[in-house]
Amino acid sequence: MVASAYGTNISLSHLRKSYKLSKDGMSLYDITKVFYDIGFTTNVYELDVAHLGDLKLPAILFWNNSHFVVLEAVGSDYKIIDPAFGRQTYTKSELGVLFSGVALEVDQKVAFYDVDQEQKPTSHFSWLNVLSTYPTFFGLFFSNILMLIVVGLLSFAVPKLFPLVLNDVLPNNDVEFLTLLLIIFGAVFLAKSAALNFSSYIKYQISRGLNQQTARDYYALITSLPVNFFERRTPAQAIRYIGAVENISIKITDGWLVILISVLISFVFGALLLAIDAFIGGVLVASCIMFMTVRVCLIQLIKNVHSKQIIAESKRNQSVIDTFNSIVSSKINGTEYKMISEFSAKQNVTSHLSAKIRWLSETGTNLHTSLNLFQGLVIAYLGTKATLNGSITPGDMIAIVLFKDMFMQNILESTEKFHSLRMLETELEHAEDVLECSRSSEIEAEDIQTMFVNKDEPIGDITISDLCFAYSSFDTKPIIDKLSFLVPYGSKCLIRGRSGCGKSTLLRLIATLDSPDSGSITYNGMTAQSFGLRALRDKIAIVGIDDRIENATLIENIVLNTSDIDAVRVKKIAKLLELDFINSLPAGYHTFLGQAGVKLSMGQQQRIYLARALYKEPQLLILDEPTSHLDPESSSIIKGVIQKLGCTVIVVSHDENESGFEYEISFN
Repeated sequence: MVASAYGTNISLSHLRKSYKLSKDGMSLYDITKVFYDIGFTTNVYELDVAHLGDLKLPAILFWNNSHFVVLEAVGSDYKIIDPAFGRQTYTKSELGVLFSGVALEVDQKVAFYDVDQEQKPTSHFSWLNVLSTYPTFFGLFFSNILMLIVVGLLSFAVPKLFPLVLNDVLPNNDVEFLTLLLIIFGAVFLAKSAALNFSSYIKYQISRGLNQQTARDYYALITSLPVNFFERRTPAQAIRYIGAVENISIKITDGWLVILISVLISFVFGALLLAIDAFIGGVLVASCIMFMTVRVCLIQLIKNVHSKQIIAESKRNQSVIDTFNSIVSSKINGTEYKMISEFSAKQNVTSHLSAKIRWLSETGTNLHTSLNLFQGLVIAYLGTKATLNGSITPGDMIAIVLFKDMFMQNILESTEKFHSLRMLETELEHAEDVLECSRSSEIEAEDIQTMFVNKDEPIGDITISDLCFAYSSFDTKPIIDKLSFLVPYGSKCLIRGRSGCGKSTLLRLIATLDSPDSGSITYNGMTAQSFGLRALRDKIAIVGIDDRIENATLIENIVLNTSDIDAVRVKKIAKLLELDFINSLPAGYHTFLGQAGVKLSMGQQQRIYLARALYKEPQLLILDEPTSHLDPESSSIIKGVIQKLGCTVIVVSHDENESGFEYEISFN
């Protein structure tokens, strides 16, 4: 965004491909280096909020002592673009709390510097893009538009009934003409009602199908992203993203084209008002335009508050998730009060913002009510005067009331749809984060034609050649630097070293959860991409610190997502791992283990994880500290099983007493 302000259009996905970041993000030094690489100079300042207006904008601010944001504009309010939460508007006092006193100003572009520019991709969630992605909804979309046009055209005829009755039927006592009018307008009313009902059914069909498909595909996209995406985001953020995408049908059923049609219909009703009486119509139309202007301004205010509410709710929801994850530790240490205090503070912000949105929304509703009352007085006074002096007929006065109501109805519907659309777009701005990551990452879903090319190919020997890996492009030294070794198929290999030296990182690379920066890892002479990522992972099982017991039965925890359960294989593995405790469970293999396996000891859980891995019948078994924190008996059982296995086993441990492995790799 900062670069584009100076004419350099380089997308976020392009930068993510060029620079790799650790879980801790970027430092100020890292940011200045990136700007230098793409042709800019930078100036760093320590300053307070009062002097932010002196910066050349857009500028970068250190925010909440944790990350960096872009200062887009300074006025009565401060416009901020937060990478995690999108555009926000803050008052000076709010900014003072969050601004951490350091700003980075980007100066003029370095002369003669040429950069490979990449055009920023358009929004994936534009209504045209959505329809292009899901073309089966084109027919329903245009059918809905057609019904709205039909409803609008029929609405023009509705207000004419009472003027015709007053002006032509009553003075002439013409019952036949009245009967004809009732037949004609009855048909019009039925046609309009049918069109409205059909439009509602079309919206239902679009909402049901499109919301389900987009939410499913979006969730599938999230699961296809690399592991580091999940390490940098909270579950609450992902849940919020999915919730936004789940309402994408609003873009189609009540989007910009629908709003445009409603506004055009409003203009026609306004023109009909002016045609009856220019002065009365002018006053009514002017008051409606004023209302619409104020309502749009209120909607923009609501959008700004709603954007802050998204952040507040995500933080509040994450507090609840953290509570569930750490409840045992909190109860043991008596720190429940801290959780309550943190939740209360975050809930206070959420409640305040929710109440503010409700207040602004009700203000808009109250304005509409007040406008209706005002217009009623205008029509009563000016309409009566015009009728008395013969400028209009009593039927025309009724027509003014009815046309005014239809005009106001379309204006109100347009602003409400505009309001819903702006709220949705605020949410979708955050959801775009996932799509940006998908553009910048090598998504793990492979081409369907090559996905299972090597499905029957054995893993064979694992060869690691000149392997290098760093968590960030800005690290001075890679955590793994020019590492080479061979693990023959069927062998047992121990990787030993101190904590933090890169052992677990190496396992992630071998398991294809991360990609090397340079060098290679080959399986039977093939890289992971040549082998076929999914085919390779089908042959790998890993037991690590991220394993969890699911809230399911014991056998479901071993088999996981396999629909065809092989009970014989499960019992064979249970015997190998000496899972005798199963017989003491209330329902044996079908006992529910509870959230996080509360019914099992640490050693029992570890053996369940190993059983889960062995059920997969892997050719490569990767174990990260498999015996840490276990009692001697459980540790001995697991070590014995490892030696009996016929597949390749790679074990990471910092235990100096580990022995019995054919190959050992020591990290310094």
